[in-house]
Amino acid sequence: MSLRARVVNGLRKHPRLYDAVVGFSRALGKRDPLYQHLARWARGRGEVHFLQVGANDGMANDPIREFVVSRGWHGLVVEPLPHLFARLVRNYAHCHRVTPVQCAVGYGLGERATIYRIRSDRSAAMPAWADQIASFDRDHLLKHFPESLTASDIEEVTVPVLTLEALVQAHKIERCDLLHLDVEGFEANLLLHADLATLRPRLILYESAHLSAEDAMAVAARLTNLGYRIETIGCDALALLMEE
Repeated sequence: MSLRARVVNGLRKHPRLYDAVVGFSRALGKRDPLYQHLARWARGRGEVHFLQVGANDGMANDPIREFVVSRGWHGLVVEPLPHLFARLVRNYAHCHRVTPVQCAVGYGLGERATIYRIRSDRSAAMPAWADQIASFDRDHLLKHFPESLTASDIEEVTVPVLTLEALVQAHKIERCDLLHLDVEGFEANLLLHADLATLRPRLILYESAHLSAEDAMAVAARLTNLGYRIETIGCDALALLMEE
């Protein structure tokens, strides 16, 4: 692990210090394209309500955390895996407008489903992002480490599942300005089946890199028909409601 990775991992154990360092780096001019797009969208807005599915620990490669923390955004952070959810709760303990929810979100999975993750004793020796690629698809993990990972390195975790509509109803969500999905290739399952016309997020941020070409086209077609303009930025896609 590089020195930079060690420093970042150390900072992530101290959420307030981590947030301060991120804010300082922005002040010094470190502004990647996705951050710039989100900053432009957020500029001049008052209260922002968000829903984040696939929150991980609330810090690792999270493009919206700094906005949530510094601007007091109000919303749900959703993560199904128990060990990551425990960190998520800790990392947002000082943000009283953020509600952690432990479940998976999807369609056609039943009330409980199996998520595959790299065993903790194996992931400790791997890059930090190895703990961020848990998936409903076992092969999704294997393709990231085709030469070093075997089936025995992967463990199954059974988690509760809600549809997006059930999640919204359970938490009485009446407004969603930003919907963020980072679910390791399962984005199409949500974006093709969720009642987005009713939820009507102003902005949808989703990881597009793991979508098949067919799924990517189907998602783009549906979002376009619902009135969104889509822009790809690296591994992610931003869908902005054209009423904006």
